Amino acid sequence: MKRGMKSQQSSFTKLKTEQETATRAIFRVALEIAKRGKPFTDGEMIKECIIAVAEEMCPEKVNLLKTVSMSANTVARRVENIAENISSQLFDKNGHVEWFSLALDESTDVSDTAQVLLYIRGVDKSYEVHEELLDMYSIHGTTTGRDIFKGVEMAINQKNLRWKNLKCITTDGGKNMSGKDKGVVALVSKAVENDGGSKPLVLHCIIHQHHTTETEFPIDFAIETLSALKINFDTRFSDFDAIANQIKIFQNPFDTDIEILAPELQMEMIDLQCSDIIKNKYQNSSLLEFYKTQLTQFDNLHKFARGLFSVFGTTYLCEKTFSKMKYTKNVYRSKLTDEHLKSLLIIGTSKISPQLQTIVSGKSQLHKSH
Repeated sequence: MKRGMKSQQSSFTKLKTEQETATRAIFRVALEIAKRGKPFTDGEMIKECIIAVAEEMCPEKVNLLKTVSMSANTVARRVENIAENISSQLFDKNGHVEWFSLALDESTDVSDTAQVLLYIRGVDKSYEVHEELLDMYSIHGTTTGRDIFKGVEMAINQKNLRWKNLKCITTDGGKNMSGKDKGVVALVSKAVENDGGSKPLVLHCIIHQHHTTETEFPIDFAIETLSALKINFDTRFSDFDAIANQIKIFQNPFDTDIEILAPELQMEMIDLQCSDIIKNKYQNSSLLEFYKTQLTQFDNLHKFARGLFSVFGTTYLCEKTFSKMKYTKNVYRSKLTDEHLKSLLIIGTSKISPQLQTIVSGKSQLHKSH
């Protein structure tokens, strides 16, 4: 009887191990499909290829491989699980940021839905930086500044962030983004100040989506770009003029007029400029390495520097992701849901590795064939 029970337990353990392995395999396939923005139905084709290879190389495994489900529905669910895991890891990272900045832009997809991308660049007290797609939200209807702000507000509230820690917001400079009273920037600035923070820096980017996919540099494109630069130079580069002193202090604290500094920085800067040892570190290190040096007596300078490290200079990441969006949701996949599109873009752009074993272990019901 004991022998029978042991045999039963052994069979159960083997079955459980096979199910877990099969589930992990599905997740790995779903991850590769998502990274490349491929249709969920490609899972079935991949399964057929795997079986064909197994029939030639390890025929004893064919029946086992046939039980692995890679249907479109299964792949779609696994993609959702992976995106949720990446988002949960980002949520944890957000909880440690001292400063963060946002890059924001919107574009219309192939089904005429306005998709708003929101990127975060967060910096913690150890100068660790994370730069990720914070959220994508879809707007069916008007895309006024208030409509877009509602999505930003929802993301801030859901993603473990505080308005008062927002250092800078970078947009494309459109009217709904930069309108004086009702634009996104004005509404974001008000939210930051209401949360006890200082008014965030504002930058407007001059890079546009249709320029990011150019593979050549034809003369008409050059003329168009230079003309646009000339028209926009005074208004958009004035953003940088407004923070020129901050950038100068950040880049070279040893060549800074003490009198122009905020009171909390003045005494620290005097001590820093009088130290030949610290100046030597500055001259022989990268800017990031210099500021990461544990100089505990310069708390305010560190805080100031981390804020500048968080700033987005352009909305390039948004533009790059829109190009990926248009490849992923094309005329042949126009019915791709907003949620699935969001999951695919999160996975396809993230630098965070999904915790596949954690996801698999958390599944109360492992792989089923269908």
